[in-house]
Amino acid sequence: MPASNPFAIATRFAPNGTDADNDVPATIVAGYVQDQITLFRQLKLLAGVRYDYFKVDLDDHRTTTPAVDLARTDHGVSPRAALIWTPIEAVAVYLSYSYAFLPSGEQLGLATTTADLAPETARNYEIGARWDPWPALSLSAAVFRLNRDDGRVVDPARPGLFIKTGQTRTDGVELELRGTVTPFWQIFGGYAYLNAYITEPISSGTTATVAGIIPTGNKIGLVPHNMFALWNRFTLGAGWETGLGVLYQSGYFTSLNNTVHIPGFTRVDGAVYYTLPTFIGGGNARLAVNVENLFNTKYFPTVDGDNNISPGAPITAKLTLSATF
Repeated sequence: MPASNPFAIATRFAPNGTDADNDVPATIVAGYVQDQITLFRQLKLLAGVRYDYFKVDLDDHRTTTPAVDLARTDHGVSPRAALIWTPIEAVAVYLSYSYAFLPSGEQLGLATTTADLAPETARNYEIGARWDPWPALSLSAAVFRLNRDDGRVVDPARPGLFIKTGQTRTDGVELELRGTVTPFWQIFGGYAYLNAYITEPISSGTTATVAGIIPTGNKIGLVPHNMFALWNRFTLGAGWETGLGVLYQSGYFTSLNNTVHIPGFTRVDGAVYYTLPTFIGGGNARLAVNVENLFNTKYFPTVDGDNNISPGAPITAKLTLSATF
C-alpha cells in the first residue's frame, strides 16, 4: 500500500462451515507379558505376547457440509520369542521372531478412505550374535528378514479410496562396533546392507490398467543398499578431545516405480571439545565445536517422491557451551 495511505482493511480469519472441525477421541489399551526362562545353563528362552486395543472415533462438527462421523476399532495379539545361547561369558548368539500390526487410525485420525481398512502387518525373523573382546568393547552382528503385508495405497479403480495390496520384503545384515579401544580412543561404528524389494505386485494407485501395477522385484524407495557410519573420539589430554567421523550411503530409488535414482554420497564430520579448567568452572563446563560436512560435499540425503528431492546442508559449524550442576 502507498505510504500516503498506510491503512488496510483487517483480515478476519473466521472458520467456515465447510472447514475441517473434528473431535477425535481415542481409546488405546495395551498390555504385555514377557519372561526369560533358563532352559539350560547356557541356553535361555525369551517369550512375550502383547495385546493392543485401538479405537478411534471421529465426530464431524461441520455445519454447512453434510457431517460424516467415522469409527474404527482394531485389536490383536503380537507375539515375540527368542532363543539366547551363551557358550562363554563374552559371546551370545540369538534367534528371534516378532509380529506387529499397524492400525488404520494410528495417527489419531480417520477418513472415509481409510476407516474400513484392516491393519497392515509385519513379521521379522532375525539371527545375531554379540562378542565382547574386552569388557569395554562390543561387536555385534545380525541377519534379518522383514515381511510387510497389505500396504495401503490409493485404489486405482475407485479414486479417493484406498486398498490393501501386495507384500514387500527387506533382507538385511547389520554390523556394529562400539566402546573403548584404548584409554584414549573411543569408537562407534555401524554398517548395514539392505535389500528391500517387492515380493507380491503392488497397485501403484494411479491407474486400473496393468501399467499401474508395480511388479515383483522392484526396489522399495528411500532404501539404499549400503550404509556406513563411523565416529572416533580421541582424548588428547589437558582437557582437549577431538572427534572425526564419516557417513556413507549408497544410491537409492525415490519410489516404488524405480524411475528416479539418487546417487550415493560420503560425508565427513569433525569436532573439537575442551573442558574448562577448574578455576573457571572446569570439570562441569565444556566448549564444543562441531563441524558437519567438512569438505562441503553436495548430496541428497532424502526425498519426498520423484520430484521433491532435498539437498544436504553445506559445511556447517556450531559452537556450544554446556555445563552440568
